[in-house]
Amino acid sequence: MSRFVARTGALLVLGWSLAGNGFEVVIQGQRLVPEEDSQTCIEIAGEYPGVRIEASEAGKVPQVCYSDAKRDILSIHNVTFVALAQPGAAAAVSPVQEVETRPLAESGDKAQKPLSLQPEVVIEFQHTFPPGPNGRIMARAKIGGFFATADGIGVATGSRLRYEGLFIQDGGEDTIAEPFEHTVGETMDSALFDNKAKERYLIAGPRTLKARLGFQFAAVGQKLTLSPRASVSIDTGSRFEDKLEEIEEGIEVPGAEFPKETVPSGEEEPLDLEEELNL
Repeated sequence: MSRFVARTGALLVLGWSLAGNGFEVVIQGQRLVPEEDSQTCIEIAGEYPGVRIEASEAGKVPQVCYSDAKRDILSIHNVTFVALAQPGAAAAVSPVQEVETRPLAESGDKAQKPLSLQPEVVIEFQHTFPPGPNGRIMARAKIGGFFATADGIGVATGSRLRYEGLFIQDGGEDTIAEPFEHTVGETMDSALFDNKAKERYLIAGPRTLKARLGFQFAAVGQKLTLSPRASVSIDTGSRFEDKLEEIEEGIEVPGAEFPKETVPSGEEEPLDLEEELNL
């Protein structure tokens, strides 16, 4: 028998749960699902083992949302993660790990001693979309943001993250391009990160988009803030930059099958989450 605990716009599910439309968020093993199938967002603010999730801007709500209005897109936004102490939980959750700052040595900086990190925090979110667009599509995974110390002074050296977007159809799961990994060095610029990955697929029928974010803080109180770019999406791949790559690779794509999107230049179409997600 399933147990359900109400949680601001979502259900915290303990044990086996509702099938629904496949829209769910799992934070440190705690599974959140919408209270109703019609909901397109799940609010995620609160405390979980080892991390507190709060709004990155005043008046905003930390949440994971999906939309199929202009494209199939799944995103996490308005989010800041804050490292919490885990008394006696290190052995049960994950042993304290050590990370070598090898990239710093390779870049010319002095080699540093290994740093002890807080246990890893893992967040996964996914949604199953109905059929369309079909045929050749472009799947994209994006993430951006920064790490900060508790008081904003200095650099969160050693803190790190790993992010991957996943495309799933008929039981098959594939990472979109390569997972993105980032470790904060000793400079302030190294605390910032931004990454875009994309890969083409041939698909028909329902498809699932999934994102997996794992990160470790170097100290309690440190923060990780994500930009609105943290998303996984599917579109027809008809952006100007995509067409240029196809020309270079000698790929022919029938224009009739993939209608053009109104992107005026080589710049990527801006992602207006409030408009796209009808917030």
